[in-house]
Amino acid sequence: MGCRIAFVVLALAACSGPELSVAHTTGAEVSSLSTYATYTHQDAQYAPEGFAPGPLRAEVLDRVRRDVDAELGRRGYRVAADGQLVVRISTGARTIEKQPTGALAAAGASEIEQTEGGLVIDIFDRASGRSVFHGFAHGVVQGEEVEDEQLASAVSKILEPVPRSTR
Repeated sequence: MGCRIAFVVLALAACSGPELSVAHTTGAEVSSLSTYATYTHQDAQYAPEGFAPGPLRAEVLDRVRRDVDAELGRRGYRVAADGQLVVRISTGARTIEKQPTGALAAAGASEIEQTEGGLVIDIFDRASGRSVFHGFAHGVVQGEEVEDEQLASAVSKILEPVPRSTR
């Protein structure tokens, strides 16, 4: 299981077809992000709700952070040790069962078990601790390797609603 979860984040972007589902829960607070200029990273203590936690390889977390930094940098935010915002990245995995379709369904095939990975990016106001952004992606794990461009695409889709910094 450890090996499977180690590449959960990688698998999210690999599901670039209909298997990838990206959703944003932004609320009214996301518009306030433009008033901030700096952020810092913080390790998540828990896996996303409904997903099992697991070890995340340091190099994978570094890739996700690099992509987050690139996306937020394009929007005018800067990394700082005492940033105004805190960015928290969490990952996890869960087993899902899918009903067979087409000829498999007609032949009476049983459900198909797949591993689904989840990636959550939360942004908090450092001073108050209140959540100002919550975005997530989840998708079926398909292999252990994924291109950097695919991972960057998943992070980009999650952070799409984040406005440019006005500071």
